[in-house]
Amino acid sequence: MYPFDAMANEKIGVAVVRCVVGADGRLHNCSLACETPEKWQFGAAAMKLTRFYKMKATLPDGRAVEGGTVTLPFFFNPPFLARLPRCDASGR
Repeated sequence: MYPFDAMANEKIGVAVVRCVVGADGRLHNCSLACETPEKWQFGAAAMKLTRFYKMKATLPDGRAVEGGTVTLPFFFNPPFLARLPRCDASGR
């Protein structure tokens, strides 16, 4: 789900999404609260990822979470984009 252009240009980013929790624990009515940097589609990628989230339908005290809101931060910074030092294996 990493935005292709962002990956190709070695960009990292953050997006924050707010959603309403349904009776089944699935997230509904999600909206993008913020993203940075804006032009690299991190917000759109985060919105696509929300379909994989499911909350517990009840709190530890037994109250239902239906109708509650959650704020989810998504950090896009995969290890393969980390700058590694060059290694000269030629033995020189």
